[in-house]
Amino acid sequence: MKEYVNEYKKVPVLDKIICDMCHKEIKKNNVGNYVDYFHLNKTWGYDSSKDGRTDDFDICEECYDKILKLITK
Repeated sequence: MKEYVNEYKKVPVLDKIICDMCHKEIKKNNVGNYVDYFHLNKTWGYDSSKDGRTDDFDICEECYDKILKLITK
């Protein structure tokens, strides 16, 4: 016979997003969704000097525009 017990586990809930460049909080709109921001997730491969490392960034739209200006000159 199997007996079960109900367990309650803590589940992480997204509370806020902070821009990794300017450190400002990325706001939610009036319906509770985050306004547009750029998310980058990169896991580096074997032929890289960063072998196996994962980088994860959230960038606000203002900082994204600054990056675009730098790389499109």
